[in-house]
Amino acid sequence: MKDARAIILELKKFDAALAKKPRWLVLNKRDLMPDAQAEELARSIVRRLRFRGPHFLVSGATGRGTQELCAAAMNFLEERAREERAQS
Repeated sequence: MKDARAIILELKKFDAALAKKPRWLVLNKRDLMPDAQAEELARSIVRRLRFRGPHFLVSGATGRGTQELCAAAMNFLEERAREERAQS
């Protein structure tokens, strides 16, 4: 929690425009505890950070949750490209 907040503050100090760009929260290591516990911890972190953007619970070791993350990232990028084309 402390590190996430520190990163956000550093982004704001470095470049206010950068800090306003969309951010996603990806929580790794879901494989280290039972599903219910990992999901509750993830919800708690999202709540405590007051995070409003997309958030994902994944395991880099097992790959669990990564397909959903990749699909969401692809959808996001495609939507951004459509928006840019529409503005041109």
